[in-house]
Amino acid sequence: MDDKNNIRAVENYLVANLIEAFRILNPEKYWHRAPKIAKDQLSRFSSDKKDLLNHFENLAIPLRERIDHLSLRDFAHQSIMLTKRFGFFDTKKLAPDDKNHLTNAKANIQRALFEGYCEKTAILRAANELLQKDREQKREIFRQNELKSHPLREVLFLSENIKIAKEDVRYHLLNLKRTSGKNQSVLFEILIKTRIFSPHHIHHLLGDELFFLARPKGFLDRSEETIVIEVVSPAHQTIVSFRKMEIINRLKADKAFVKIKNIWFNIKAIE
Repeated sequence: MDDKNNIRAVENYLVANLIEAFRILNPEKYWHRAPKIAKDQLSRFSSDKKDLLNHFENLAIPLRERIDHLSLRDFAHQSIMLTKRFGFFDTKKLAPDDKNHLTNAKANIQRALFEGYCEKTAILRAANELLQKDREQKREIFRQNELKSHPLREVLFLSENIKIAKEDVRYHLLNLKRTSGKNQSVLFEILIKTRIFSPHHIHHLLGDELFFLARPKGFLDRSEETIVIEVVSPAHQTIVSFRKMEIINRLKADKAFVKIKNIWFNIKAIE
């Protein structure tokens, strides 16, 4: 994924969290929550932990007058651009290119010759080190590809440039799928359900506007044919009802929702 797509993904993640926080009655009263959400979310992606809260507060001032999916997207975009302008996104490549490999090989040969090895041995040592790095790079590429398609990626908040130690609980959660233990299989299924109903994933399926109006929360039945959607008022329910089939069709883009046939609304006036 290039830098532009990486930054776009971070922006979408922030928008999903902002919409999740402001899907309430009279959201403008709580506009001051937006800068903190931006700070908390962007600090995870930033290579610098400098506090940008004051800058985000200035960007959030227009939210006092209007909060909807458009204003939240605009605030998120400006926050991302500000963070990028300060140079806080780490865009370094994961693996060195061929030119770096050649430079390192020459340096290794020179070092080995200086340490007293014969030319043949020095070349063999350098070649072996290059082979080891090549194997590590292939393993890393395999791990990245596996992580991109793993259903728990969003839940565990992982990206391709994060290496996980075996002592990290996330390492074991990512490996649940490969195990056959009954308890672990049950846990994996629970985590899958958590993943498909996570704000970021549902936002990805529905888009800014629909996600702002409606929040899928779970299945009403075991057959997974009816999905429970939370709205903040009867007025929202009326609006969303007219777009019922659109919501169902968008959700069906994920195979986890292919059985959906109906929507059950739950009005929850959060403020």
